[in-house]
Amino acid sequence: MEKASGSRGIWRNGFAGASVAVVANLMILAVSSAAGTSFLVPGFGGMGAARVTGVQVFVTTMFAMLAGTAATAVASRSGRVRAVQLAGALFAIVSLGAPLSLQADTPTKLSLAAMHLVAGIIFVLGVHRRSAGDPDRMERAAKPLCI
Repeated sequence: MEKASGSRGIWRNGFAGASVAVVANLMILAVSSAAGTSFLVPGFGGMGAARVTGVQVFVTTMFAMLAGTAATAVASRSGRVRAVQLAGALFAIVSLGAPLSLQADTPTKLSLAAMHLVAGIIFVLGVHRRSAGDPDRMERAAKPLCI
């Protein structure tokens, strides 16, 4: 991912990071499926179990990464990008509760949790990379970490 300034650069880097996260998560899905992971998760509203698909992985990963990119773009206006980075890391950790609490087999839980971690790590590193090339970064770093 190339560093770029301004909102356009944040979005360009955000799409690049989202693409990397999608590919990584689809690889986890493919490798885990090949290893015999069922990816069967309980349905919503009393529906039976359903298999996690590549389309679902694509959509949810892309949505989460672009939501984080939008938050980064908004935060960059006030110099609070570091707060978004920390919030993204916290969200990735807290979101592990969802796959780990599913009524599913252990390989499914662990594979889905790995997807959460991978997307979170890519987001945090992407935000760090975006803010590293910012000449005003040192000045803004002295500000409190609140949004």
